[in-house]
Amino acid sequence: MKTKEKSKEELAKEYYGEEARKYEEKRVEDIRSAYVVKRQEEITKKFLNQKYDAILDVACGTGRFFKLYSGKVYGIDISEDMLKQARKKKPFFLKKADAEKIPFKDEMFDIVNTSQFIKHTPNYEKVIKEMTRVAKKGGKLIIDFPNKFSITNPLTKLRIKKGILRNYNFFSFKDIKRIARENNLIIEEVEPTVVISPMFFPRYLLSFSISLNKFLTKLFPKLTYVYYVKFKKK
Repeated sequence: MKTKEKSKEELAKEYYGEEARKYEEKRVEDIRSAYVVKRQEEITKKFLNQKYDAILDVACGTGRFFKLYSGKVYGIDISEDMLKQARKKKPFFLKKADAEKIPFKDEMFDIVNTSQFIKHTPNYEKVIKEMTRVAKKGGKLIIDFPNKFSITNPLTKLRIKKGILRNYNFFSFKDIKRIARENNLIIEEVEPTVVISPMFFPRYLLSFSISLNKFLTKLFPKLTYVYYVKFKKK
């Protein structure tokens, strides 16, 4: 059984060199995965519906969400190679740092965002605690949580068993409520992503899968693959 630190070390090693240079390109080379990326961006943009002075992107990677931000934009990532790609976008305030020890003072940011990270990092509790610390009172946290009761869970667990995925965290909505309570947060908005991944459909049925998922997320939101949650710090 791997320790949390070993899992964390292996995860960090994935995002260097060619993986960092091709990270964004690989995510959109298939029109089906490109739709999932678009959906993530749509939700994040919806949650950024307020005026703010400073925003922090935790595990910002190549900075793929930077285009959605305004004000002073800060980012941290443990991979210097990912940050090299992020620095090409704009002269943002970027630092190489461990998300378990965010190198900024208390209550500095209006919004703290992370995407595609909490699901992988073994010490997610520490990360959320740090995100809360650096958020202002009344500030917002945006976090995505893989749903423990998603209908695609068996496949995800199989990928973990085969070693395709490393550490992976699942959450029920009860878990999300607990996280809010333990970190003095209020759940403001919740948005589902998709119920059935477009990757289960052939490319030519992408439009059908999008329409189907819009219907299913309205009818069965608790079966979503991922919950995107916007919290408010008390």
